[in-house]
Amino acid sequence: MDVIIRKARLKDVSGITRLWQQLIGCHQNVCGYDKPLFAHKKNALSIYRKYITKCIRSRNSLVLVAESDNALVGFVEAAIGKLPDIYLHDRELRILGIYVDENFRRKGISRKFFSEVAKWGKKKKVYSLGLMCSVHNENAHRSYSKIGFEEHHWKMSKVI
Repeated sequence: MDVIIRKARLKDVSGITRLWQQLIGCHQNVCGYDKPLFAHKKNALSIYRKYITKCIRSRNSLVLVAESDNALVGFVEAAIGKLPDIYLHDRELRILGIYVDENFRRKGISRKFFSEVAKWGKKKKVYSLGLMCSVHNENAHRSYSKIGFEEHHWKMSKVI
């Protein structure tokens, strides 16, 4: 099974949305995202379809897919974010979502995604690559650490 990493096209939106649904299921099962803080709107699926379409079209976003036998088996979405002007390096490339189908894990797909995202970020003159990950997703922590990510912030939330 050869896997090809390529830029997403508009015709990939349905496949990416299917993978995003799997990602949400993983978040609920592994990461504790079934709490009210992370509740989705009833029309979340259609909202996501519009969102990912906008990302594919944007010059400041990158959406890549992993394809095997004409089927999408993974995706990553990244966008350039602006930090306050006080920082010498005030542009950060943020990974907003990444998912690889369970049957295709441990084949280096995520590593390839991150490599391609980093190359794109360098072309865009971005200094760093960042992501957020659930504290409960220990497999992801190990994977991200292996490819050079370092923990330096904790995001904390409180319902008000």
